[in-house]
Amino acid sequence: IFIASENALKKAQARLAYAAIKSPMDGIISERFADPGDLAVPGNILLTVFDPTRLMMYVPIRESLVSKIKVNDSLIFQVEALNKNIGGVVREIVASVDPGSRTFLVKACLDNPEKLMPGMFGTVKMNVGTEEMILIPSSSIIHIGELTYVFVEKDGKFSKVFVRIVHFLKDKFRVISGLHDGDKILTDISF
Repeated sequence: IFIASENALKKAQARLAYAAIKSPMDGIISERFADPGDLAVPGNILLTVFDPTRLMMYVPIRESLVSKIKVNDSLIFQVEALNKNIGGVVREIVASVDPGSRTFLVKACLDNPEKLMPGMFGTVKMNVGTEEMILIPSSSIIHIGELTYVFVEKDGKFSKVFVRIVHFLKDKFRVISGLHDGDKILTDISF
């Protein structure tokens, strides 16, 4: 009788070990796919757990830009919902292109993902090169109908010069044509 009781206890302890589910890491449960009382079946996902201190961002990068990124490069991830920038380091560049979007998947570990949650949207700021350009303030621009002019100084006199511009940053405009490097313009026009 003693041996039978011992065997029954071992079987009960083995069954009890299967009743407890332990996560392989500390973290937060973000999704639950099973309810209390449901039967757990091998291969079925019960919960999704994430570690809020160790998050990774997945960034689709155009195929024309992927050559500008390398493993261990730093990226800035801007999350508008949190109104903050988060740094990250590229850990992997998936070596196949998505045929639908023509993008490569870049995976980067985030440095300090405080308050960030899985699935949040953001944009990546990355330096893809430099370009010299002429920028002028909006206060120097004259609009006459559909045409745009600025006053340029030549030999101590100002003359009106037609320019083509595009908006660049806040109150700055990029000059496409009409001005050359070194031209002096009147920056504050008040009539």
